[in-house]
Amino acid sequence: MYRKNTATQYIYFGLINATSGAALTGATVTAYRALDGNAQASATGTTTELGNGQYRFNLSQADTNANNGSYLFTATNAIPVEKTVVFTAVDPTDSTAFGISRLDAAVGTRATQTSVDTLATYVDTEVAAIKAKTDNLPTDPADASDIAASFTTVNATLATIAGYIDTEVAAIKAKTDNLPIDPADASDIAASFSTLTGLINTLTSYVDTEVAAIKAKTDNLPSDPADASDISASFVTVNNTLATIAGYVDTEVAAIKAKTDLIPADIGSVLVAANVNQRTVAVTGSNHVAADVHEFQPGVITAGDFAAGAIDANALAADAATEVANAVAATQALSRLDSMIESDGSGQFRFDTIALSMAPAGGGGGGGTDWTSDERTAIRSILGVPTSGTTPTDPSVGILDTIRDTVGSIGLNVYPVSASTPERVNGTTLTFYLDESRSVSIATDFTLTSMTLEFVVEDSRGNDVYTVANASITKSSQTATIPITSTVTSSLGQYNWSLRDITTGNSVIARGVLSVQNAASIG
Repeated sequence: MYRKNTATQYIYFGLINATSGAALTGATVTAYRALDGNAQASATGTTTELGNGQYRFNLSQADTNANNGSYLFTATNAIPVEKTVVFTAVDPTDSTAFGISRLDAAVGTRATQTSVDTLATYVDTEVAAIKAKTDNLPTDPADASDIAASFTTVNATLATIAGYIDTEVAAIKAKTDNLPIDPADASDIAASFSTLTGLINTLTSYVDTEVAAIKAKTDNLPSDPADASDISASFVTVNNTLATIAGYVDTEVAAIKAKTDLIPADIGSVLVAANVNQRTVAVTGSNHVAADVHEFQPGVITAGDFAAGAIDANALAADAATEVANAVAATQALSRLDSMIESDGSGQFRFDTIALSMAPAGGGGGGGTDWTSDERTAIRSILGVPTSGTTPTDPSVGILDTIRDTVGSIGLNVYPVSASTPERVNGTTLTFYLDESRSVSIATDFTLTSMTLEFVVEDSRGNDVYTVANASITKSSQTATIPITSTVTSSLGQYNWSLRDITTGNSVIARGVLSVQNAASIG
């Protein structure tokens, strides 16, 4: 019994470890109170550990301000403890008057008629209240033997529960045995996360800049890139055009070669003057043909260049007229030849484009027929060569220019293709693809090498569709490698799997979902 509205009174209780059943020491206790049937609230007293799992709760005055109270004590990994207390306004420690102000030594003052009448009134009302309660009792309350029989059933159920606790506690202990002796402190975790936060911030900055750079590239992509079929269709046209050009090249190159075969390797050696003296006419060097021709141009040789009597009758012999005529004819031929050659920029001379295109058939090569005017027009149209004969650095007309413009207008967007390796094990989900046969490794919390294992796959209706015996399972410490065949993967869908220890019983040590998904198949 506890005194009402009085501090410094104690409730003693013990705490049991919810996992092991041993006394719980070193616990941080939280206390709650419920007074006179009111709602639960936090108690304001203090708790002190006494040792060996025993604790003492020092009630505050507020914790005792009631006629009765219930107190609940909880702690981490502890079985909660509840204590019910009845409070009294008397002082049981007062040996004289028991803390009752109206109780004195004089018998005459202990009761008056008024107080007796008051007590009678209480009896009337309280007896009526008690009767209201007892009226609800059954006519024949349960006998002790009935209660004992009921408790027999309860005891059997508790025994079953105890069996579950034995096995489940062992399974829980198998898990907790793998926990480190000294788990990481919150400050260690915070320090690690501080480093991780720094790395994440660095990655974030990279993402900001790299995403911007990637966006700058993708902004240049068309809103609707060309489909592969469009590109293929365009290349069909290009290929047809190139095939046509290839046909022209085959025939026209052969024709060009037939012309160039007529040009001798040393063009200068064949230039021989047609005069009667059969003198060699030089194209380069001293006394070259251009200098010789220059000497015969009008106004170059004046009357002052002839000395008096330099030309006499002997000089103008009968054959002089013929020699002069021959020389004039040679000069005209050389003048025409000079108009057909050009310098190559390194001191050498060559026939120009027009001279080569107008070269006659036959002579030094394999012969052949010269191109007609229509053929030359067609070749110029294809190659984009103007009629002037000068090849432009960048043709702006012709079939080749049209092809270049067509190809240039095709928007070809090649997107990078990324491939990812399927994640076979994600948590407890195993992923396979249709008709696939491969092995999968399952990591557990148990040492498997001494166990006899069995791997089972069931469909959604609980039917076994695949079983792997212990002999086909590869075990390495805490990892089991299971072969999965098309017996399972031949149908799309979700299955349940479990890995069981059947050494002495049938204990599930791992379970999850096996998913068979679609992927491109062979054949």
